[in-house]
Amino acid sequence: MKKSEAIKILEKQIDRIHEDHLIRDNNWVQETNTYLKKFFGPNSDQSKKFDENAWDHENGMGEPNETLRIEIATHFLKECIFQIKKFGLHKESKLNFLTTWPDWIVALLFPAIFSIGLTIGKYTSDLQNVELRRENENLKESIPSDTISYKVKNNVRYPKN
Repeated sequence: MKKSEAIKILEKQIDRIHEDHLIRDNNWVQETNTYLKKFFGPNSDQSKKFDENAWDHENGMGEPNETLRIEIATHFLKECIFQIKKFGLHKESKLNFLTTWPDWIVALLFPAIFSIGLTIGKYTSDLQNVELRRENENLKESIPSDTISYKVKNNVRYPKN
């Protein structure tokens, strides 16, 4: 969801509270609470404050003061809009496959991968060495033996190209 959409929704909630005095309406409270949890996250300060009904003030005689409740709820929602403009919306963190596994498995996974990599590397280098030995043997067989002994005895070196 975009910031502008979230702001429009909260502005609509502010308009609705002024139009119908919906602060008493449980549906409005639940709807607004759902929006705040979606916009700021379920454990955010805004969601917690709304859950506590911080605007639920009484007049001096133990009766709810409707005007004061509406003003506080409006101010609270305007502060939420300001925070959305300034900081943006809450984004759920995406889990990768390693975060879903227990820590002990992840701790064993990395040394296992390293060991397997070393084993494969050693195996492939041994294969290359075997191939080089075979190639050397084939070359030795293709050169006459007296040429090899002559080169070794007289220390003959050929210029490199």
